[in-house]
Amino acid sequence: MNQSKRIPRGEFIAFCKKAYKDYGLSASTTDTYISYMKNVAQYMEDMGVEFYDIEFGSSYLEKAKGVDHTVSHKKSKCYSAALSLVDSAILGLPYTLQRRLKKTVDFPECAIGKYAKDFIENVKDRHLRDSTFQIYLRMVSDFSHSMAIKGHTLPSQISRKDILDYVQHKPATNHWSYTIVKSFLSFLQERGAIDSVVAHVLDGRRKMTKKALPSYYTSEEVARIESAFERETKLGKRNYAMALLASRLGIRASDICLLQLENLDWKENVIKFIQRKTGRELELPLLSEVGDAIIDYLRHARPATKNRTLFISMLEPYRGLHVSTMSDAITKAIKRAGIATVGRHTGAHSLRHSLATAMMQSHTSIQVISSALGHSDSISTMGYIHVAIDSLMECTHEVPPVGKDYYEQKGGAFYV
Repeated sequence: MNQSKRIPRGEFIAFCKKAYKDYGLSASTTDTYISYMKNVAQYMEDMGVEFYDIEFGSSYLEKAKGVDHTVSHKKSKCYSAALSLVDSAILGLPYTLQRRLKKTVDFPECAIGKYAKDFIENVKDRHLRDSTFQIYLRMVSDFSHSMAIKGHTLPSQISRKDILDYVQHKPATNHWSYTIVKSFLSFLQERGAIDSVVAHVLDGRRKMTKKALPSYYTSEEVARIESAFERETKLGKRNYAMALLASRLGIRASDICLLQLENLDWKENVIKFIQRKTGRELELPLLSEVGDAIIDYLRHARPATKNRTLFISMLEPYRGLHVSTMSDAITKAIKRAGIATVGRHTGAHSLRHSLATAMMQSHTSIQVISSALGHSDSISTMGYIHVAIDSLMECTHEVPPVGKDYYEQKGGAFYV
C-alpha cells in the first residue's frame, strides 16, 4: 500500500472495520471508532467527495478538532486515533496495540473517606450525566486522599488553609475543583462534620481563567453571509435555511442538525425542541423569513424519504447531518461574501454569537437574550457583554475637575 491509495466512499466503512480488526482493537473500541468514521463517510457524501485519502483525512481532522467548539477535546482525540489507524492501514504500516491501565477510584479507609463515599451516593441522586458524575467521583477521591495524606482522617481536622492550598494547586482550567469541593464541604457541614467557617471558605471564590471573546459579525456582515448562499440549488436552499436558524434565532448547530419535522408548529408559527446541551425545552417564534426558507427547502430541495430529520443528506441513504457539514457550508458562504475572518471563527456558532451581540448592542436585556439563546442561566450570557464595547461606553460619565484648593487643604500633600 502507498500514500496515493484512495478508498472509494462506498467501501470506506468496510475498510475501517477490517483495519481495526487487523490491528487487534477490542469490539467496544471498534464500535466507538466506527461511529466516528460514519460521520466522516456522511460528510464525504454531503460534500460530494468520492474517495478517502490521507490528505482528506487530515483536512477532516482539522474540522473535527476546532469546528464551532462542538467537538470536545476527548472526542477530537478519538477522531485522531481512529483516522490515524485508517491512514496507517492505507500506508501498510504495522501497529502495536497499547492498552492503558484503567484508573481505579477509591477512598481512604478513615472517617473522611466514609463521608466521601456517602457524598458520592448523594450525588447519584442528582441524575447527573455519567461524564459529570465521573468528574465528581475522581475529584472527591483525590480531595479525600489529599487530606488523609496530611494526617486529617477526620473532617474536623481540615483547616481553611488546607482547602485553599488544595484548590490553588489545581490547573487553572479546572473549575471543577472549586465547584465540587464547595459542594462536598456543604455536605460535611450539613452533617455536622465541620463548622461553617471552614465550610464557606470557598464562597465568592472561583478559578479565574482568561476566556476568549466570542467571535461575531456585524449585522451588515451577517446580511452579506446570508446573501452568499446559492439558493438556486437544492444544496443551497438547505444550507440557507440552516444558516437562518442560527443567524435569526440563535439556535445551536447541534440542535439544528437534530431538528425533526415534528418540531415545527406551523399552526402556531413556533419551533419547539429539547436542547441537546441543556436538556431543556426551548420554544422560539418561527420568523417569516426563516419559515419561508424552510418551506422552500421542503418543497423544492428535500429528498422524498421517510426520515423525519428536518435537514438531511442530498444523496441516499438519506440521514441527518453532522455539525461539521453545516459549519463548513457557513464557512464557505463567509468566504464567498468576501468578509475578513482574521481572528474570528467562521463556523455556525459565530452566527449565534453575532445574534447575541446584536441584541446586546440594541439594549436588549440580559434576561431576554438568555431566554432566546436557551441558556440555563444568565451567567453564560454575560460573556457577550465583553464584546458590546460601544454599549458599555454609553454608560461612562465624565469625571468632574478637582479644584486646586482640594490638594492644598490642611497643608497639602494629602495632609502629610
